[in-house]
Amino acid sequence: MPKYRLRTISDPEFINLSPLDINPLISKCEIKVFYLGPNRNKTLIDKETATEMSTSLRGSPIVGYYKPEKGDFEDHGDIVTIEGSKVTFGCKTIPYGFVAPDAKVWF
Repeated sequence: MPKYRLRTISDPEFINLSPLDINPLISKCEIKVFYLGPNRNKTLIDKETATEMSTSLRGSPIVGYYKPEKGDFEDHGDIVTIEGSKVTFGCKTIPYGFVAPDAKVWF
């Protein structure tokens, strides 16, 4: 069994970053997460439910299935494969980012 030696930093030096010090590969955008009322997936989200859902939106991943021929996002890209008597479910969505911790949530 390997022996590990605990090491501590006696005088850490913290770097004060500004809110704009961020990875240059990250872009900010506005995105619709869902619609009040009837949605394309046949669900219905009322204002009370939307308000409750909004409290856990920040920090959530943004995933989607982009359909190039449509030039827009589709649903979540569900895949159902049937091989003989075996049915499997998959997903074509990929992660695009996350909802920023300071995001303005509105509807």
